Amino acid sequence: FSIYNTQNKSNIINIKNFAVTSNIEVLIMNYQAFATKSKESRKIYKPLDSAQSERPIDIISRARPILIIDEPQRFGKSESLFKEFNPLCVLRYSATHKKDKKYNEVYRLDAIDAYNQKLVKKIKVKGIEVLGNSGTNSYLFLDAVNIHPKRYPTASLEFEIKQKTGIKKVLRKIKETDNLFTLSNELKQYQGFIV
Repeated sequence: FSIYNTQNKSNIINIKNFAVTSNIEVLIMNYQAFATKSKESRKIYKPLDSAQSERPIDIISRARPILIIDEPQRFGKSESLFKEFNPLCVLRYSATHKKDKKYNEVYRLDAIDAYNQKLVKKIKVKGIEVLGNSGTNSYLFLDAVNIHPKRYPTASLEFEIKQKTGIKKVLRKIKETDNLFTLSNELKQYQGFIV
C-alpha cells in the first residue's frame, strides 16, 4: 500500500505505482490531500514536473479506483470532488449516513453486532425498544398514576395507535371509561379494553 498526504515527499512515486501495477494496490489518502484550499493540498490538481506535466488526480483517475470513504457525511459539498477520481465504484463506510440520500447497503453492522464480534470495547445504551410486537399484541405500559385532589385519578398509559404510516407507540393520559380500541384508531388487539 501507499500513502498520499501533503507531507509525503514520495507522493508522485506512490501515485505512479498505484496507477501502473498489475497487482491489487491500495492508496490511502486523507481528506486534506484533495479537498482543502491550502496550496500544498491543491498540488493533486496541478500539473507537476515530477509527473511529466500531468496532474496527479489524472494519473489516479485513469486507474478507475474503487473508493472506500470513511465517514462520508463529514465531507458535505466536498463529496462532489470524488467524481474527479473517476471511480469504478464508491463504498461509503459510516454508522450515520445522511438520511436524505438513499444508498445501496452492502453490509449492516449495528452496535450490538460490533460488540459481539469484539470490534468495540463497550457500548452505551440510551434506551430500550421492544421489537417484534408492533400491532400484533396488546402492548400496554403504565407510566404513572396521576392523583388529583378534586378529580378522579388518571393514568399515563403507553399503547400503540394506527396511523397512515404504520403503528406508533404513544403516551396518553387515560381516564375512567376511555376505550383503547377507539383511542388506538381501532387496532383489534385493544377491542374490549375499556378503563
